[in-house]
Amino acid sequence: MKYLIVILGLVSTISLAQDRNVIEPDKVYDEYAFIDAQQMYLNMWRTLRTSNVYKKLGDTYYFNNDYSNSHKWYTKLFENNDGAIESEYYLDMFKV
Repeated sequence: MKYLIVILGLVSTISLAQDRNVIEPDKVYDEYAFIDAQQMYLNMWRTLRTSNVYKKLGDTYYFNNDYSNSHKWYTKLFENNDGAIESEYYLDMFKV
């Protein structure tokens, strides 16, 4: 029983640390500072490769009119996702 509590504590600590890493770039992104957020997401991408990071990287390039790089990250989003992609990204892929 003690081991179970210790394991659950470690797992929750690790997941909270990852959530904190995502919060700061998300705040910058929400303030429309896409270039700053882009650098933060690129740094995060080295250790945390999730669909959210791919989506946000694609968005930051897209909103800065860098469509070839946005295509690169949207492609990674499609390749690494379980099929639950928002319909707007299907349309954006055809624009590039």
